[in-house]
Amino acid sequence: MTPLEILQAEKERIQQECFIKETDLNNHFCYIQQNAGTLLLSGISSLLFPRNKTNQKKSNANKTQLSLQATGQPTATNSTLSIKDLMGLGKALLPAAWEVVQPILISWGMRKMTTWVSNLFTKKKK
Repeated sequence: MTPLEILQAEKERIQQECFIKETDLNNHFCYIQQNAGTLLLSGISSLLFPRNKTNQKKSNANKTQLSLQATGQPTATNSTLSIKDLMGLGKALLPAAWEVVQPILISWGMRKMTTWVSNLFTKKKK
C-alpha cells in the first residue's frame, strides 16, 4: 500500500468509529431525554434517602478493604449526605430560592403599601 492509501484507509476507519460513537451518544441522549423525570427523581431520592443500613455499611467497608488489598486501586463506595453536605447544597440553592421568593415579596409589599396609603387618605368612621 502506498502512504496515500494508508492515510485514506485510516481516515475511513476513523470516520466509521466516529459514526459508531455518534450513534451511541445519540442513543444515550434519547434515553436521558425520555427518562429525564425518572432519572432526576431517582437521583435526588438516592441522595437524600440512601438505602444503606449499618450492617450494609460494615459489609461494604469490609468489601472495600478486601478489594483495595486485592487490586491496589481505590473503588467507589456508596456514601450518604452529611449535614455539612446538605448545608452546602442549601447554600448553593439560596440564589435560586431568592429568585423565586423575591417577586412574591415585592407583590405582597406593594399590596400592603397600597392598603396603608389608601387607609391614610380615607377616614374611617367609628
